[in-house]
Amino acid sequence: MQKSIAELEIRRLAYQNHLEISVLEKANFIVEVGALTVGLDSANHTIMENVLYPTQYTQKAVNEILEMKFKDGNGKEVAPKVFTWREWYRAKLNEIEAVIDLLTVNESPQ
Repeated sequence: MQKSIAELEIRRLAYQNHLEISVLEKANFIVEVGALTVGLDSANHTIMENVLYPTQYTQKAVNEILEMKFKDGNGKEVAPKVFTWREWYRAKLNEIEAVIDLLTVNESPQ
């Protein structure tokens, strides 16, 4: 359990540092479909992936992705959601902090 909490703390710090960067990025959007993010493989084909640092896209690329059809494991169509990179990292940071809180509370002696 301590190892899991330590790993989450490292990711929390990395995401926090990432959010504190003040840069203007042309490719500043992240696209999620369900629990996965849209990425690119080595041949630049669109893939669904579960990564710590997802691919960021320009508005033009986002518009192209939104024209694609995505389906879940049951064949039901799933609509992509678009986030700015700051929104996405902030949401993930909040999730990590909530999990750390839960693990820490559950680990403390009663």
